[in-house]
Amino acid sequence: MEFPRSRTALVALHALIIGAIPLQWLSSELMAKPWSDEQSVRGQLLFSVHYWSGISTFAAFAALVTVLCFRHPRPFAHFFPWLHAAGRQQLVAELRHTAGELAQWRMPAITQTRHLAAAVEGFGLSMLGGMVCSGGLIALIGPETNLAHQIGEIHEIFFAPLLAYLGVHGGAAVLHHRAGHRLFAEP
Repeated sequence: MEFPRSRTALVALHALIIGAIPLQWLSSELMAKPWSDEQSVRGQLLFSVHYWSGISTFAAFAALVTVLCFRHPRPFAHFFPWLHAAGRQQLVAELRHTAGELAQWRMPAITQTRHLAAAVEGFGLSMLGGMVCSGGLIALIGPETNLAHQIGEIHEIFFAPLLAYLGVHGGAAVLHHRAGHRLFAEP
């Protein structure tokens, strides 16, 4: 079965996930924690917002991974190039080339950074995957349980690297766009 090569699904899923992250962050900071005694209406409402936007983000992440797996014949090797020798060599070469280009205040062409871009994307997928899977596990076992509270500690560990990834990934996209690279031009 041939999967549509359109980037529409990819862009829409990116937008859904990017939109959910600030909502998740703000609601998590202000919500009533399920293991606490807080019973305010505001706290409970924000917990519901966090819970349901988390479920939605989990669904969007699952759809994104599905789309990406159909787009790449070997998705694991694509997103984690450092796990095999040829990918590692290519990744190191691209890192050296990119460092040289950036040292001269130039953006490398996107055709010269395919493994690097895939590795960055793989890192982001790993962090987002850890976040949504741990959140999904909390929802599955019941957020008020002690085990859910412990999983919540792990859930929060993924946030800082995910935020760093979003900054680097988004910043690189803006720089490539400003350099005239057409990021969404190819199928």
